[in-house]
Amino acid sequence: MKLDDINNFIGDIDLELLDQLLKGRFNDRHRLLEIGCGQGRNIIPFLNLKKAIYGIDLDDKNIALCKIVATSLGGNPSFFSKAHAHTLPFENGFFDAVINCRVMHFAKNNHDFKQQWEEQFRVLRKGGFLYLSMDTSIHNEEIVQRTDGERSWLNDQSERLLLSEQLFDLVDLHSGFQLLEPLKTLRFDQDHAHAILCLHKK
Repeated sequence: MKLDDINNFIGDIDLELLDQLLKGRFNDRHRLLEIGCGQGRNIIPFLNLKKAIYGIDLDDKNIALCKIVATSLGGNPSFFSKAHAHTLPFENGFFDAVINCRVMHFAKNNHDFKQQWEEQFRVLRKGGFLYLSMDTSIHNEEIVQRTDGERSWLNDQSERLLLSEQLFDLVDLHSGFQLLEPLKTLRFDQDHAHAILCLHKK
């Protein structure tokens, strides 16, 4: 296989998500949801693997583009819709896996975060896989400039709701999920850091 063929197959997928794909996390999981699908960079390899991938986003233009991508790769464009992460328009246990890349740090506050978390848990079947990445302060407290209430400012001047030990306690992480591998944090110089969680629904 040529390099161009590989690039066409995987697209511009998040590298940590690609790692999970290569580890086989999605092998027996065929109905997937991406929360905050954006312009569709993460959906391409799943469409090429003939997975039934759904996506939600708040931007009409993003949804329109994802519909075009899905149509061009043999997917179902009706699986992409405008919706908010704290009111997912799907039945309980509908998905085998949920992908959430760098979305939840935009939650307005802890209550908003908890609503989104509970919705993801609700639509994910027992035994399902949740991939979550978001900005974090864990092991990176020194790059947090200041905190007002529940949100924080990082050195790159972005304002985020950061994943913290307190948020873990708030959502009672270990009651519904099992970590498939240790939490990973990635540091981007002195600007920001994000965490990757790979979870199995009990």
